[in-house]
Amino acid sequence: VKQRSAVKAISYKSIFSLLYYIKYVSKYLKKNQFDKLILENNIPIAWIIQLSHYSVQYYYHLHNVPRINAKCKKVFDNCAGYLCVSKYVAHQIESKDNPIGPIGLEKTKVVYNAIDTDLFKPYSLDHKKTIRHQINNKYSISPNDKIILFTGRISKEKGLDILLDALKKVKVDNYKLLIVGSIMHGANEKSDYVDLVKHKAHEISPHVLFTGYIAHDKLADYYNVADVTILPSTWEEPAGLTMVEALSCGTKVITTNSGGIPEYVQHYAVVLNKAENLKDKLSHAIDASLINDTLVDRYETYSYIKTNFSTQKYLERVVKQLE
Repeated sequence: VKQRSAVKAISYKSIFSLLYYIKYVSKYLKKNQFDKLILENNIPIAWIIQLSHYSVQYYYHLHNVPRINAKCKKVFDNCAGYLCVSKYVAHQIESKDNPIGPIGLEKTKVVYNAIDTDLFKPYSLDHKKTIRHQINNKYSISPNDKIILFTGRISKEKGLDILLDALKKVKVDNYKLLIVGSIMHGANEKSDYVDLVKHKAHEISPHVLFTGYIAHDKLADYYNVADVTILPSTWEEPAGLTMVEALSCGTKVITTNSGGIPEYVQHYAVVLNKAENLKDKLSHAIDASLINDTLVDRYETYSYIKTNFSTQKYLERVVKQLE
C-alpha cells in the first residue's frame, strides 16, 4: 500500500509540475518571441503553443514515437519541423496512423543522439588490465572468466529475461554476467518482472552478478573490460545510445533490430531479428563471440562513433536542420 501511495504521489507531483511549466512558459512566450523555438519531446507541452498563440517558427525534438496528440493536433500540423532521433521515429510520425501524423516528408529531419566520446573510448591495454583487476576483486571474478555485460533498466522491454534464458543454453561455462542497473520500483507489473528476473538469475546464480547502480562516468570502465555487451531490446527502441557507448569503448555488441538500433550500430554489432527465435539465436551469438577470441578493431569502431555520434557532430546536425 505504501508503495502504491508513493507512486501516486510522484505522479500527481509530476502532473502539477508539468501544468505549472506549461502555464509559466506560455505566459513568457506571449511577451517574447525568438527566431527558432524547440519543444523538447514532451507532447503535452504543445499546450504552450496553444495557450500563447505563438506564431514564430517552432520545432519538435522527438526522442520517442508520440502515442497521443494532447488534443493539440493543429499545433503539430503547424510545426515548422521535427528533429527525430532516428529514421524509425521519422517514419512513424509520417504515418496517418500516428496521433500527430501524417507529417510531411519535408518536415521530418533526422538528428542522431550523441555521447561523450571523451569519456567513452578504448582504454590502453595497461589501463584496461588495471580496471579489470579492480573489477575482479570487487565482484570476486576469476581472471579466466569472460565478462558479459548488460546495462540499462531492469524492465521487460530491455529483454533481460531473454538473455538469462539464452545463457542457460550456451556452451561456454567460464563467464560472469554483470547486470549493471537499478531495479525499477513502481507498478506491480514491474515488480513481477523483477521477481521473474531474480528467479531466472538464481537458476544460473554462479554466473550472474547484480552490480546495482553505477555512476554514468564509471560505465566506461565496465564497457572496456567486458568481452561482450548484450542488449536484447524487445520493444521498438527509438535510438540505441547504450549500444553506442559500448561500441565507442571498443566492446563487442550483440543487440536486436528493434526500432532505430540498426541505424546507430550499423555493421559494427551483431544485430539479431527479435521476431525470430531470439533466445536460440542469442545463445549461438554469445558462444560465437566468447569462443572466437578475435578482437574487434577497437579504434575503428571508436572512429565510427566519434565521426557520427560525438557532441560536436550533434551540434552541427541541429544547426544544419534549423537553417
